[in-house]
Amino acid sequence: MGSNAHATTRNASGHDTPYKRFGIDTRRDGKWLYDEQADYPCKDIEEGYLLRSLAELCDDQTRAGFSANERLLSEPGNTLVTSALRWLSSEDYDFGMAYSIASTIFMKISLDHQQFFSEPSTLVRDVLDAVAQKERETDDFHIRVDDSGTEIVHSPYRTLPRRVWDVRSNRVIPFSLLTISTIQRDPDSRAWEVTFTDQNQDPPEFWALSHSWTSNRECMMTPANRWQWPVALPHEVPIDRVRRELLRFGAKYVWLDVLCLRQPGELVDEETRQREWKLDVPTIGNIYRIATTIVRYFNGLGRKFSPDNWDDSRHWLQRAWTLQELRSEDITYNGGVRDSTNLWNTEGYFNGEKTTLRQVMTPLWELAQHLDLDREKSHGEIYRLVKEMRRRFASRDVDKVCGLFYLLRTTSLPTYLKSTPAGDAWEKSFHVLPDQTQLELLFDFPYAGADGKWFPSWDQLLLWPDRDSALQHLTRQVKLDVKHVRFAGCNHLDSNHRQLLLVMSLCILPDVKLRHAGPVGEYRIHTSEIAGHPNSRHRRTVASKQVHFQRVYLEKDPKPISEGMYYLITPRPSTSHNWVVCEPISWESRPACNKECICKLHRQIFRKVGVLRTDFVISLTGPDSTLERGVDCLFI
Repeated sequence: MGSNAHATTRNASGHDTPYKRFGIDTRRDGKWLYDEQADYPCKDIEEGYLLRSLAELCDDQTRAGFSANERLLSEPGNTLVTSALRWLSSEDYDFGMAYSIASTIFMKISLDHQQFFSEPSTLVRDVLDAVAQKERETDDFHIRVDDSGTEIVHSPYRTLPRRVWDVRSNRVIPFSLLTISTIQRDPDSRAWEVTFTDQNQDPPEFWALSHSWTSNRECMMTPANRWQWPVALPHEVPIDRVRRELLRFGAKYVWLDVLCLRQPGELVDEETRQREWKLDVPTIGNIYRIATTIVRYFNGLGRKFSPDNWDDSRHWLQRAWTLQELRSEDITYNGGVRDSTNLWNTEGYFNGEKTTLRQVMTPLWELAQHLDLDREKSHGEIYRLVKEMRRRFASRDVDKVCGLFYLLRTTSLPTYLKSTPAGDAWEKSFHVLPDQTQLELLFDFPYAGADGKWFPSWDQLLLWPDRDSALQHLTRQVKLDVKHVRFAGCNHLDSNHRQLLLVMSLCILPDVKLRHAGPVGEYRIHTSEIAGHPNSRHRRTVASKQVHFQRVYLEKDPKPISEGMYYLITPRPSTSHNWVVCEPISWESRPACNKECICKLHRQIFRKVGVLRTDFVISLTGPDSTLERGVDCLFI
């Protein structure tokens, strides 16, 4: 562009139009466009000038390793590029989008067949068609229907963003453009062939912006997303303020929900939005997991940091979605902060008590570290996550269900539909939870579920009582082999009991008499002692013993378990103090099933009543005990 402060080009009517020189961040040698530059239609820019401008803008990339392709944008007689730019002009693309495309597509063209560069080409159209096809294939790969007939997100932790914001050009582009490996022309068909990087490879570098939506926000249309949907911004916060701060931090590609996630609006294709949200919303957490850098705004997008309103339901610290956006502070910038030196010592009121930001964030950092360590090999502990999610706020309750499923590192996720009631979403997709999480609910959640189910309803889950920290709980000491656990369906059972859980090799104490023992929540069981050799057919009951049990959790008014005859079941008597109190389902009372049905294959079927614990394990496991080991149990 030379050294002039302004350059001129001729618009469609032949008049000279002032055109600012490109903005240059000399500290990072990065090049970006002013808004008026990005908005300028390609068709109103003289062809040679457009070509030279793109060459100068992309020069930093060519020096970074694409020098072999520099001539594609620097030779005025290059028909390959000029025909591509003419296509952009004919499709009403502006200079901002031309810059984004030039910095992605032109830098990936193979130079093996240079003789074709002098021929007219449909390069950009063919590449964008390939990108659209890649998006459709991605949706088809991830959105599936499982054996239970439930629509799920398959391999959710391999998903990539659908779109990304190029902050240098201020344009939203398909993320697949960044995953292009090579672009080459078939010497016979003259068609352009696009290859993408393998899904198992590290994704291209991008940043993700974490914020909470404020209550006083404005929706506006913007050329940044080609006017496709309204962008919600806090009152008096222009998107350019956010963009300038991101450029100052050194960002190039950024994922921002209001720009990159299709939003509702009067002119929005609602069917397309719902289809995209099925995949994009449940996997938002994955965007933050794979992003190289996080930019966080505590007080709203683009707003300055303030120690006020930490208890406001719209604050970053209080939102359900931000729980899955946590990453290490080593890769996190704090937006709206002039001086971060004493940021964490800032004082404010949280949950009604005066504290510091560091004290508020410390348990969240620990939780993020726990999830980060377990993300490839294990799961998040459901109790801890439920307690944190319960206190947070969401626009819709189903958002909490969605966020919880993601944080539990399930092998698949429920698809998202914002109109789905939270309880329905939880129950419909419960079977995708990790095996160990299901076991934690079976052996550690203190009550039976609604309608007699073995697992809690969503409302029950959110009311999970506080644990007694002095007691050990299942997940800290019992690690069942998850291969021994699987779901089993039975079409002949009542529709309320389709979610069956089959657990292998458990220990059962049959026919025990449960009695209340004084204080609320305390019980005694009466169990039999057996005389005779364990292998003898002539063993007989000789006495009855009493063992003290108590409730697992700290509760003011625990729901009592009725006195009566029950079975007690535990995974490992020697290491687990928790026992599930169950009612056996007799063979005669079961519905008629065919011989292959799960009901016929497993005679030990139980209905959960509650959970108790005892410290007198030896009294229940001695050689004279009626304890049965290695029993396969089906819970309904």
